[in-house]
Amino acid sequence: MPVAGAAVQLSAHGSATTQTAVTDEKGRFTAGPFVEWHLFYSLLGDPLYAFSINIATQGRDYNGYKGGGVGYAPREIELLCDLAHPTGPAMYQVFCDLKAGALMPNPAFQRTASPPLN
Repeated sequence: MPVAGAAVQLSAHGSATTQTAVTDEKGRFTAGPFVEWHLFYSLLGDPLYAFSINIATQGRDYNGYKGGGVGYAPREIELLCDLAHPTGPAMYQVFCDLKAGALMPNPAFQRTASPPLN
């Protein structure tokens, strides 16, 4: 059953940047993109990103999703959320999962192959 009017907060880790959206009558929401996204670089020089999505509705808070990785942050993700059924181990439970094939790479930051060194 779709949840309308839920507050959904998208937070970029390593930054004070957050955005909040409200779900529509079909339970859908759109948040982002962040204009300023703080990236950290690993020892190998690749950027790292991390974000979380939290959902508040009917007086309850839910850990919606936590994501991150090596490379540039995806341009878009699509989540499937079920507030009645958390997933994952008890300590890390979330209520949303990535929809299959829904991770959209950021084309502005795609790497191209470097020419071979001679």
